[in-house]
Amino acid sequence: MEWNRTKLIENRLESILKNGLYQGRHLIRRDSPIDGGVYLGGGRREAIVVNSQNSSLIEYVYAKAKKMVDSAKKSPLEDPLKEDPAKENPLEENLSAKENPEKFILMTTYNIVRDYLTYSEKEVDKIILKHNAYEDKKISLGVFIGEGYGVCRHQALLAGFLLERFIKEGYLQGKVSIDRNSLLSAHAWCRYTSEDGKVTIIDPAQGFFGSLEKSLEKLSWEYHRKEDEKEERER
Repeated sequence: MEWNRTKLIENRLESILKNGLYQGRHLIRRDSPIDGGVYLGGGRREAIVVNSQNSSLIEYVYAKAKKMVDSAKKSPLEDPLKEDPAKENPLEENLSAKENPEKFILMTTYNIVRDYLTYSEKEVDKIILKHNAYEDKKISLGVFIGEGYGVCRHQALLAGFLLERFIKEGYLQGKVSIDRNSLLSAHAWCRYTSEDGKVTIIDPAQGFFGSLEKSLEKLSWEYHRKEDEKEERER
């Protein structure tokens, strides 16, 4: 398992990065700010810009998520997990916005990302071709939202943006990060750490939502950081 994706990007773009910025934007990496940044790959592909100020679609999705959270606090009947009984709920439990607001927001984020960005490598390739976004050319995350498709990196970025905004507006008090590593292939997901240090993984691409411990049971992906392994050994 390799955790060197960002280092690969920096080495590859060393000659064109200015003060660590790519065309005026900071690189989105582990534990970095998300909104206002750009997300690049270890290889040359599209450079995904997350900028809520220039994308009404990104703002729209947040407004939708925020409305769902606010509505559920007032009326359990508007709980998004209860609107469609057939909708898969990886928590395998009923969730109340009033009883556990933090987990409810995380779960709402997971669901809304899957609603707005259906996983499809084929469709993503079409979008990149349509917008000529190859070889590190910038393209807004909003474009993929508008088309309705994404893969792990687009889904992770949208989840991360939503949680970052919920934190900024005082709905959450934790920290959010876009993490990625490589096993047989590269993969990205969203990681949320609550005030008490509890980690929740939001990975729509793998169909996984839950704790690091649960991820080991489900064998979804290797989400553990080195510091997670150290903390577990010290317990």
